[in-house]
Amino acid sequence: MKTSFAFVSLAILVAAHVSAQDYAIKMHQPLKVGQRYKFTAVGIESSENSMTSQERVLKNQKEELTLEMESQATVLAVDAKGRPTKESHTVVKLLQGAGKEPMLAAGTIVIASRPGRKTVFEIGGETATSAVAKALDLAVSITSGGPTDDEIFGTTERKKVGDRWSVNEALALKDSNEKLSTAGMSVESVKGTTTLQKVTKDGSVEVIHLLGNMTATMSATAKGPFTFADSTMTATFTGAFPADITKSVREEGLTMTMVLKASGKPNPEGPVVQISSNLKRSVTRQFKLHD
Repeated sequence: MKTSFAFVSLAILVAAHVSAQDYAIKMHQPLKVGQRYKFTAVGIESSENSMTSQERVLKNQKEELTLEMESQATVLAVDAKGRPTKESHTVVKLLQGAGKEPMLAAGTIVIASRPGRKTVFEIGGETATSAVAKALDLAVSITSGGPTDDEIFGTTERKKVGDRWSVNEALALKDSNEKLSTAGMSVESVKGTTTLQKVTKDGSVEVIHLLGNMTATMSATAKGPFTFADSTMTATFTGAFPADITKSVREEGLTMTMVLKASGKPNPEGPVVQISSNLKRSVTRQFKLHD
């Protein structure tokens, strides 16, 4: 009984020590030109656009894109914060749909860059077709500048498992408005939190698991006879980041839902028409740096 009691006491002490441990929160992993990594992504994007009037459906359009991608990536250019602005992806696989039909052959080299507001994909010196570019845009993320994830979702304080903190709402609001201004959108408010969910081990490397949630209310410039209202965007971020950011593997997930609603009279003498647009994008990416 004494041995059992001592063992239980030791287990309690160890558990208390582990639960009390705190961690620096680091999500951003600066890269250098020439660095290579294995890239994998699984994503789905769906949209539904409808038009109704007097409880009658005038138009309803649905689209869905699912994909799996694996490539060997090389960083070709970075910004001042070490975020890739140009990459080369040698495709291992790029599959779409429930039947997992190949979109590009293995060995195809894709150059991804962001010279302006949109990411551009080139294959063999030519711009990728619209269907291939749409799929690649869901999988591959090239920085659009602005603050890092650490600056918006992180904290300078060390945190314990279960701790939650507010995102930098002022910075998120400023960044969102800068990026959506060309689309005629204005973000009115942003609210969000980040939580340190758990810490696991990958071999000898500690991995920090974070969950972020953010909600934004938006307004849009009127288009013709239509006035926008009830526009919202919600986003959930997940991440598994090595406590030592120089280590090889990290995983990031994003689920974003955007709802836009508008109403107006295309015909001044006719009834009011309502427009509803729903977009949902969900993608998980994994980055494994080569030695």
